Amino acid sequence: MSTWRLPGAACLVFLAGATACGPLWGAAQPLRIACVYDSGRHAAANRDGENHWDIYLREIGDQLGARMEEVPPAALGNPEQLAQYATVLVGGLAADDLPAETLTHLERWIRGGGTLIALATQGLDALCGNRSAGLMRQPGDPFTCSATFALQPHRLTQDIHSILQPAQRLLIFSDVRQMTCDSSCALATLYDLDGRDTGYAAITGRQLDKGHVFYFAFGVPQTMWVLHQGRPVDQDYDGDGMLRRSDAVVIRPHSVQVLYADEILFLLGNMIGVQPHPLVHQLPPTGAGAIPDALFYWGGDDEASAAGIQLVASDFMRQQGLPYHINAMWRPDGTFGLSVADADKIRANGHEIAPHFDFMTGYASGAGFTREQVLAQAEAFREHFGTGWTCSVNHVTRWTGWAEPAKWMREAGGKADNSFVHAGSPPANPVNMFGFSFGTAFPFWFYDDWQGGNQKIDFLEEPFGAYECGYRDQTQTDFETLHAALDLAARHHLTMNMFHHPIYIAEYPACQQAIAEGLRYLQERQIRALHLGNDAVCHWWQARSESQLREVVLANDRLTFQTQCGYAEGMIVKVPLGTRTAVAAAIEGSPGVVRFEQETLFGQNWALVVVPCGQQVVTLSLE
Repeated sequence: MSTWRLPGAACLVFLAGATACGPLWGAAQPLRIACVYDSGRHAAANRDGENHWDIYLREIGDQLGARMEEVPPAALGNPEQLAQYATVLVGGLAADDLPAETLTHLERWIRGGGTLIALATQGLDALCGNRSAGLMRQPGDPFTCSATFALQPHRLTQDIHSILQPAQRLLIFSDVRQMTCDSSCALATLYDLDGRDTGYAAITGRQLDKGHVFYFAFGVPQTMWVLHQGRPVDQDYDGDGMLRRSDAVVIRPHSVQVLYADEILFLLGNMIGVQPHPLVHQLPPTGAGAIPDALFYWGGDDEASAAGIQLVASDFMRQQGLPYHINAMWRPDGTFGLSVADADKIRANGHEIAPHFDFMTGYASGAGFTREQVLAQAEAFREHFGTGWTCSVNHVTRWTGWAEPAKWMREAGGKADNSFVHAGSPPANPVNMFGFSFGTAFPFWFYDDWQGGNQKIDFLEEPFGAYECGYRDQTQTDFETLHAALDLAARHHLTMNMFHHPIYIAEYPACQQAIAEGLRYLQERQIRALHLGNDAVCHWWQARSESQLREVVLANDRLTFQTQCGYAEGMIVKVPLGTRTAVAAAIEGSPGVVRFEQETLFGQNWALVVVPCGQQVVTLSLE
């Protein structure tokens, strides 16, 4: 056997040769993932005027590309129901919520090869190999940071943490259980808000015979939801005199260059990946069926300019072979700076147009905006350009409330927003920077608060990423910052928003040079880049969320699964393999060669298979 040891902690043992996937590589095994959902706790929380944070496991599963089936808490005490699943995720249940004989049945299921991922669940400490020493209460409101944690060296955490800000710890937004390791291994160490090592583990792992159990001492759904959507914009938290998305940022004073939510997502992917569960990749294949390293989506808003800069910018981007998305701003007199004739030419260039909502001009700086004002500006756009729209942006990223604007924009006909700024204020306009103030580079769906039943809103956020990156002013470039953003996107296979205003493309030579340099650098580094506009990203993410992975069965050296995808270019399915390798891929009824690759990422091998649109049956041969 081989073991990995951490100073001062118990060891987590994996069987040599099988790595994490271990004994499940034998006889036929159905591979299904379950997520425990307690409808009673959900309803009770909403009745009490509180969010049911665990509902965000649905969004976490969506971002992972995992197809999780919801089961009630009673399933944890039902051996027949447990036997239907290879992996189970459970949120913050109290010990009293667990059915009788849960520990007995769960332990037998884990020892037989199951994977349990418990997220601040009570009553499972002994099973997880931990002891509880108490509870650290979250100070203030649910949007206040309560503690930090640092990933520890381990195969499951390998290469996940930021190489740009390695000393920056990750953030927790929930109560935290104070856990010490008995027969488990500390995968992350817990720190208090003063930066002191508490002596407790934030995340643990344990192997039990053929199976694994992982434990998070904090509320992962709450933490990721708060990071993604931020706090409600109900006052001027950053002191810049305006209600903006920067008021929603919860990570201050920590670095904006760390993917706080995505790093938790990557770790969850590795935990689920101790078994070869197929997942839908976050990136789609290219039109030619190739597998990209990163997705860059290009857009910017026009500030209601009537000088024709929108078409100039569009023509430049077309010459570079790039897509582009222009948000056209409404003016208080009901007109737009962008003419209908130029808009038609921009669309003829293959580029996209959508509203640039203005809740700044004529509005009190400390005031919000209303549903009626959103609907009015959306209708003005529709009347002027004679078309609907997909992805809007708000002038100077104005916002009000929490999820209310998302509901209003969806009602107005929109499908996505691009206003979640990459860095907080000040500075008011943080140019030549890339960052992730909302913890993620990936799109995510809005969820309503308790008054709306914490329901998913059919409206997508496409957060800022690289904002006017690669130049300082009209003539000075800064390619180093641009290169760092592109390298990070390729390293973690990110969707990276490349935000460039049309006016700077049209009038700043340094901006044009930065865009051209980015393309040159991607080619030099042999980074396989997929370029899209904001609307196209929304269409992909919608199709990704609706795609299916079913009937997953592992039998000896063959993994078979069914797929359904509505995206024209198909999708990429990624399969965690531990230390094993894929030698062939086949699609039933398809005589041609199936494109697949293998890569090593986050400490293990992954098979990547390009699967066409429609319904398919895929077989992956392993060795």
